[in-house]
Amino acid sequence: MKEEQELKKRMKNFEFAAKSTYFHHQWNMFCYNLIYNVRFIPRKEDREFIDEVTDLLAKYFTVEVPVGSVFYRARIIPGWKLTVQKHIDYLGPDNEKMPVWIPRKSLIRGYSDPSDVGVPPVEKAGPNRASPKGIPDLYVTDNIYTAVSEVRPSILELVNVVEYVNPSPIKIIKLPRTGQDLKAMLIDDEDINIYLNATARELSFQFSRPIRRGDADLEYLPTQYLVNALRDKDASVQGISYPSFQSHVGMNFVIFSQDDLELQKKPERIIRVQNVVYDCCNVNDLSEQINPKHIDYRASLTEADVDEMKKQIVQNSERTE
Repeated sequence: MKEEQELKKRMKNFEFAAKSTYFHHQWNMFCYNLIYNVRFIPRKEDREFIDEVTDLLAKYFTVEVPVGSVFYRARIIPGWKLTVQKHIDYLGPDNEKMPVWIPRKSLIRGYSDPSDVGVPPVEKAGPNRASPKGIPDLYVTDNIYTAVSEVRPSILELVNVVEYVNPSPIKIIKLPRTGQDLKAMLIDDEDINIYLNATARELSFQFSRPIRRGDADLEYLPTQYLVNALRDKDASVQGISYPSFQSHVGMNFVIFSQDDLELQKKPERIIRVQNVVYDCCNVNDLSEQINPKHIDYRASLTEADVDEMKKQIVQNSERTE
């Protein structure tokens, strides 16, 4: 009896590996053909494969986001936007006006207008994970940390974060982040579950994996094609969500129509990046210790130091005007 159970377990593992390998192979062939072979009208085999995938996503990966869910969108504030109030009414010893710098946090202005924090205009919409160049979609996240991480700021950069809320339920395709997310979408059919698992793992990775900006035009083509095919398959789908690779704690959302979310009129949330920690490894020798240990990562700069840096930025910009 024990041997039979062990044999069944091995057979299930083999079946899962076979179906996972099949999906991985089919996806790779689709990507190669789309990028390097026939781009605008994919081969019949590739079209049939994507048709199967979109059927699977629409049937098993569709969820409804409840009313009032909060989404976050971030944008880096350029250095020249940082202002420090300057009074020139103070008279010096020779009755000469002397500038007096008064640094205040409240003087840092971010973005709050929909035209600044919403989807970019068509002429400025670059290629993204789910949308080709010139087709703007709204990219948001489910938490502030992920929103900040996704814009990849440097140390001491300031990031403006705004909130969006959906006034009505929205229907999206959700690629699972955790095993618990995947378990929630499984059904009673074991054979289908194996394929669902393979699909979820592959697509979650493909949508989340980091891509260098210079490679974006080509590397984004497969996921862009899949999303467009999905939108054509089911017009009621309003977006897609996938795990964030930048933060490892949140989800990214692509909302096809900005009208499905409402920008919240709240005081500007300005986030300052205190530290950026690189988690490193030697791919040829994983036993080598790269990351420093027992380091205090608390900010080494005081508020006065940061205010002085802002002042220098403003002064330098004035010299160049």
